[in-house]
Amino acid sequence: MRHLNYTLTPSRINNVKGKSRPYKLTDGGGLYVQVMPSGIKTWRFRYVLGGAAGDVRIGRYPEIGVADARDRHFELRQLVERGQDPAVKVAQEREELEARVQPKRSGDDVEAFSKRWVAERLSTRTEGYRAQILSRLERFVWPAIGDKALDEVKPRHVLEILEARRSTPNTAEGVRIIIQQLYNYAIQKLIVETNPALPLRGVIDVPRARHHRHLNEEELGAFWNSVARQGAHFVTIAATQFLTYT
Repeated sequence: MRHLNYTLTPSRINNVKGKSRPYKLTDGGGLYVQVMPSGIKTWRFRYVLGGAAGDVRIGRYPEIGVADARDRHFELRQLVERGQDPAVKVAQEREELEARVQPKRSGDDVEAFSKRWVAERLSTRTEGYRAQILSRLERFVWPAIGDKALDEVKPRHVLEILEARRSTPNTAEGVRIIIQQLYNYAIQKLIVETNPALPLRGVIDVPRARHHRHLNEEELGAFWNSVARQGAHFVTIAATQFLTYT
């Protein structure tokens, strides 16, 4: 179920503009980007469960990038496969997140300090970005080490978190980076002296994005001959030629 022929690329999403009405950029498997007239772009997942169609919001682009959106899409599709409604899950996560955004206690345990880190270091970032960071802390970090003192967390604790996300490597690496950044801040505040996430860089193999190769000279000539044989309008041909130089 994981292997889908996703079609969107960051460059394509970045280049599209808003139109008079909202429209969709389909990525695959029900995942798409909704483009509003204002130009705002939002990842959404459309699915069918029990014969009824559903649609849930994943998050704003570019705060949530292509890889992260596909990881989240994978999780939501698994719910559908198990007969569970992703909309219910997303609503529950939102309610829990809103209830726990503000620090509830003082101290130097991981959960309390990570909330302080978000409030102090990420205050200039967008609301969507902060929500994404808090969501990952909520889902992956706090359940495992949230109640531990900062200096009690060792690389093995972080490794357990990453290994649990090995099937979604982009998410795993994103979580590792979050832990590394909040510990960098703890070091700056002289609370701890070492960073347990730093030695684990590269422990999860994140696949590189695959791009189509360039046409060679012979293939490019065949391409132009094919375009000419199609009888396309001269404006279309000129626009295509222009794109090859940009």
